[in-house]
Amino acid sequence: MTDLEGAFGAFGGTLLVDGDAGYDEARAVFNGMIDRRPAVIACCTGADDVAAALGAARDLGVEVSIYGGGHGVTGAAVVDGGVCIDTRSEFHLKSWFEGAPK
Repeated sequence: MTDLEGAFGAFGGTLLVDGDAGYDEARAVFNGMIDRRPAVIACCTGADDVAAALGAARDLGVEVSIYGGGHGVTGAAVVDGGVCIDTRSEFHLKSWFEGAPK
């Protein structure tokens, strides 16, 4: 077991590392001039995955970024060499709409 696998032991979503199918697409941001490579992209399926990814980043001692799907021109959603917590899934949209005012 690698340090990475051990740190993300409780994570239930998909982990992407450089070389995995979908990694390059997942790290791309609206501003095509930004080219950052996270050590891992943690594609979360719920709040428990977000908590597990934050804990893994803490245990690994690396920086964290949160990718929520907005159009941040600075590319802050993707960190070089750290953990990118990707909340762009259906979980994110469901959470957003369930909390929206009626």
